[in-house]
Amino acid sequence: MLKKISVLLSVASLCVLTACSEDDKEPTLAEKCAKDNGINEGCLTGKWLMNGLYEKSSDNVFLPGYDYSAQPGLLEIFTDEKSGNLMFSYTYALKSEMHVNNNCNEDRGYVIINDDGAGNKSITFDFAFGDMCQPKTKQTVVPQVDLYSMDLNDVIFQTQDGFVPGSAKESLTRIN
Repeated sequence: MLKKISVLLSVASLCVLTACSEDDKEPTLAEKCAKDNGINEGCLTGKWLMNGLYEKSSDNVFLPGYDYSAQPGLLEIFTDEKSGNLMFSYTYALKSEMHVNNNCNEDRGYVIINDDGAGNKSITFDFAFGDMCQPKTKQTVVPQVDLYSMDLNDVIFQTQDGFVPGSAKESLTRIN
């Protein structure tokens, strides 16, 4: 009888330990992206390819002259190890000379997740273009983010020459 109780207690202890270790498991990327419509640090962090500018009225039609799929831009969102802030770097499509300069001031190159308290979230990109660090740009978008793609619903990183403002959007594809 004592042996049976001892065995039962051992089995119960293992079950409790196993349950605790499963609770401590890091959520998968899919689980992170399912939360908050993907607008959270866990889902946004990573590398994203910019293949071009799309017409807002169509997810699959590039604006004429804005198909960068041969040389896409690269957006990398990461957590800065020193400050703990969510930041980004961007390399322009087509190897353009313009670039986001993350070294202008402390407040350049940040990704800020906004929450209005009612569950509505947005992202603000805070950065400066070029080596002269002028002008500083802050643009807020309400993106559609999932495991594989991020639709910014606006143009943030590419120049806005040659098309009607508000008619285009940037869509990115996750590569890691």
